Amino acid sequence: MQDIDLSFAARYPAQHKIHARLARLQPGDAATLKTGNGKLEIVDDEGCCRAQLSKAASRLWSSRLAQIVEHRVRS
Repeated sequence: MQDIDLSFAARYPAQHKIHARLARLQPGDAATLKTGNGKLEIVDDEGCCRAQLSKAASRLWSSRLAQIVEHRVRS
């Protein structure tokens, strides 16, 4: 969990769509990593950001994005 910015969703009001989208996540769901706001974002199949990687994880993985074959949600 140290690779995920755990406070990302908490920055949004309770009524924001990010909370409903996070609640619907299921193990095995597809996701995409893309650069946004200086960090890597975890984006769903509709292009909505659900989470961000930490600064350290973003630095580690940003240079490796082309080598990643698939992203999946794990429980």
